[in-house]
Amino acid sequence: MPGTWRRILLESTGSTNDFLKEGLLGLSDRTVVRAVRQTSGKGRLGRTWESPPGGLYASILLVPPPSPEHASRVALLIADIICGELLRAGIGACVKWPNDVIAGDGKIAGILPEYGTFPVPWFVTGMGVNLAAAPSIPGRNGPPPAAWARFAPPPDPDALLDRLLLELDEAWPDRTLDPISDRAEGITGRLWMSGREVEVVRGERLDTGIVKGIDAQGRLLLSTGSGMIYLDSGELSPVRSR
Repeated sequence: MPGTWRRILLESTGSTNDFLKEGLLGLSDRTVVRAVRQTSGKGRLGRTWESPPGGLYASILLVPPPSPEHASRVALLIADIICGELLRAGIGACVKWPNDVIAGDGKIAGILPEYGTFPVPWFVTGMGVNLAAAPSIPGRNGPPPAAWARFAPPPDPDALLDRLLLELDEAWPDRTLDPISDRAEGITGRLWMSGREVEVVRGERLDTGIVKGIDAQGRLLLSTGSGMIYLDSGELSPVRSR
């Protein structure tokens, strides 16, 4: 079974992911850092934003890391765990592939996994959950930010982090194993835009099709005019009106 988590609490930092990456040689496996406030929170595709006090902003460090193919799926597992917490609080929520959580019509949480080999092999995953207020994210094209407080009284950030770490350990006790192989069906049942037409952007490529779910490898199943395709990355959004 996993051991205990070493906790670090910061009043303010640029990014909890960066804090862990910059301190790799002085930090132990299963370190988790939480910041009351982030001044340059990180998201996919290099996006940054300011994270106001009252939310949960945390990152975990695993050294040695899981394999790269497993590491890329941890975001889906954590998104599913956060989605479950929202549903238990009576808040309708969905997993937005590959790494977000949607409540109502807005993004309430995001997860950012990062991994590398220098100066030692490492894996860091950041998670941000909007609790008291939604952050301002300039230039965002996807669902607008949403906050837990819009739907119900938000939990204490530390209490929520405790539950998320416990559920993460229970769901993924051995990092040599695939984190979502036995959860794909459940995640498919919670998938945002399931059965609806979406666009998925991958670099210069745009695919359009109907969301059919995810497979055991966390790939998005998209039914297109030329057949089923399996996507392991991309930016998903509803089809824009033409």
